[in-house]
This record gives sequence, C-alpha cells and structure tokens, in this order.
Amino acid sequence: MSYPAISPDRCLIFQSADRIPHLRFGHIPMNDAENRLQVLVADDDPIQRTLLKSRLLKLNATTVEAEDGDIAWQLLLSGNFDLAIVDLSMPRFGGIELIQCLRGHPRTRHIPVIVITSHDDRNSIDAAFAAGASSFLVKPVVWSTFEHHIGFLLRLVESARQSGSARHVEAATHAAKETVLGNLCADAKTTAQSILQQVTILKNTVGATANSSAIQKRLNQIAGECDALLMQSKNALTTINVLKDKIRAEDTKIPLSDIFGKVMNAVRAPALRANITINTTIPDQPVLLSCDAESVGLALSHLVQNAITHSPAGGCVSITAKCYPDGLLGVEVVDAGKGMYPDDLAMLLSPLQWDLGAGDMPRRTGFGLPLSKAIAEAHCGKLELRSMPGQGTSALFTLPPDRVCSMIAAA
Repeated sequence: MSYPAISPDRCLIFQSADRIPHLRFGHIPMNDAENRLQVLVADDDPIQRTLLKSRLLKLNATTVEAEDGDIAWQLLLSGNFDLAIVDLSMPRFGGIELIQCLRGHPRTRHIPVIVITSHDDRNSIDAAFAAGASSFLVKPVVWSTFEHHIGFLLRLVESARQSGSARHVEAATHAAKETVLGNLCADAKTTAQSILQQVTILKNTVGATANSSAIQKRLNQIAGECDALLMQSKNALTTINVLKDKIRAEDTKIPLSDIFGKVMNAVRAPALRANITINTTIPDQPVLLSCDAESVGLALSHLVQNAITHSPAGGCVSITAKCYPDGLLGVEVVDAGKGMYPDDLAMLLSPLQWDLGAGDMPRRTGFGLPLSKAIAEAHCGKLELRSMPGQGTSALFTLPPDRVCSMIAAA
C-alpha cells in the first residue's frame, strides 16, 4: 500500500513502528499555559480518552474531552482548537459526520483531524479522508510511537500558528502605516486649502502698492506650490483608499476602453493648454481587466500628464495598449521631449526628492510616478521607465496575465 506524502494540511500517521522515519521531535516548546496548543479528544471510551490525555500532556498540549460527536461539535464551535483527535465509532453521530460538520464551517475548517478507528480496512480510512481527515491511527494505538507521530503533527500546527500570527502583525503594521499616512495627507490637504485662502486675501489687500508687482509674484509662487500640494494630497488619499485592501484578480472585470475614457477625460484640458496632441491605440477586440479601475485610471493619467509636461508645444504624446502572446497587458506612454538620464528617472520615482529648478524656490518632483508604480505593483504588475537625452521618455505600465480576462495576442 502506498501512502501520500506528509504535508502540513494532510499529514499521514503510519500504523507500525517499522514504517516510522528515524526522527526525534521532542516536546513542543511553550512558554506558558495560555500559549499551549489546544487538542480536542472525542471518543466514547473513557479509558481511551484518559490515555490520550496523558500522552498529550507529555507533549505540553492542553486536552479537552468529549464523549460523543454532539458534545465534540459544540466544543469545537465554542473553543479555539489547534488539533482534533476523533474516534470514528461514537454515539449521537459518528466521527465521519463530525468531520463533515467541521470541514463545512468557516470557524473549524482549518483544524487538522486525526481519526482513530478499530476498523482495519481501507474503506473506513478512505471514508475518513474523503470527509476531510488529515491522518489516522488504528486501535490498539501503539503508544511507543504515538509521541513521535503526534509530536511531528503538533510541530506543523505550531509552525502554522506562528506564521499566521506573523501575518497578522504584518497586516496590523501596514494598517497603522496607512492610517498615519492618510492622516498626514488629509492634514496637508487642509493646510494647502487654508494657505490658498490666505494668499487670495493678501493679493486683494496688496492692491496697487509700490512693491505690488514683486509681492504678487511671490504670492503667485506660493499659490502654485499650494495647488501642487493640494493635488498631490488628493491623489495620495485616493490611492490609499483604493489600495487599502488587497486587490484580488477575481473581484472585478473592467473594459479597458472604459479606463482609457477616464484617462482621456482627465488629461484633455492639460493637453489643450500645452498644445499637445494625444494619440491612443487599443486592441480592436474588447479587453476586460480584473483591476481597481479608479487606481489604474489614476496611474495612467499621471503617466500621460507627466508626458505632456515634458513635451514641447505642438508635440505629440502616444498611448498604446497591447496584449502580448503570453497574456500580459502593456500600456506604453511615449513623449518626444528632451529625455533625461537614468539618474534623473530614479529621482522622479523617489517622492521625497526636491528640485531647486531655475529660481531660488525649491519645488517638489511630485508623487505621480511613485504612486503609479505603487498601483502597478499592487496589481502584481510593473512600471518601467526608459529615457535618454534627446530621445524622449517611455513609461510602460504592465498587468500580469491573470488580470487580463479577455486576452488578445499582439503581433
């Protein structure tokens, strides 16, 4: 008889000592009683329950006993158990029914289950595994090997528990960062709005004084900085809100043409002011994307606005979307501007960088490109920038094949 390989979610316990791997696992390290692994033992035989409890105590595990399947099920629903050891033959309802209930409930479906059966036949074992059992023991239990078997499985359970705890801490840390960053962006937005109001009042108050021209120039510079800060704060808040939760591939299916429409609405006015022509190319056949339409539209709008800013008056910016043979979707934004060196591109992807520019007043390089990069990565995609002086700049925003629901292969 061949047995499946041992794994954390389906660990098979062998029946005889000659099949046991020559390993020594020892006790499960626990610092205090509160952190001990909780094991439910469901068996109508009190002697069997007592023996199991004494053996599990040696492994530093806390045991709760149930004399039938009904009591076991109520305990499983009300407690937090790491492992269940279940006899197949119990009154009220048996082990198979208990496992089916356990696997069908979100609270208990993850708990590993070891079944104990006095039926030394393959049908009982197959039925237990079909119901969702993780491993099995056959009566009479060989106690000399029990600790090695259960010790190994408890180690897997403890490892899974620690991994889950680490993920919980990581998620809480990210949530705290998002809260702090969101509050900072909201405060920056409020402050920028307040400064803009004060600047407007000062401009009206200055009027036609002797130094009004110089003062008006300074106030206009301050107003421009506040406008930029206000826009960046709004964009950052939007990105934080839409990326707050994990963006799963199966959540939505958005037509690519709809996202392009939103992008064009956002960049039409800036393009007209800068006298820039925008050419768009998308696949003829419909392409559906599993993505957050708001954040992806925001990312592409930033890329196009950045291309408009760096293009000469009367120039052209092209936006081309294509599906590659492997299913990947790429949206490339290309301008015919002056271009830049790779070091300058790296600075643009760093949101905390400042540029002194031509005057004596520093200006922010902006958050547009870093936000676009973050949005691409949140969808398991990438943002790649390529540029050289005199050759313009290309920004390629890609989404992986599992985000492209309607795949169109490009030649």
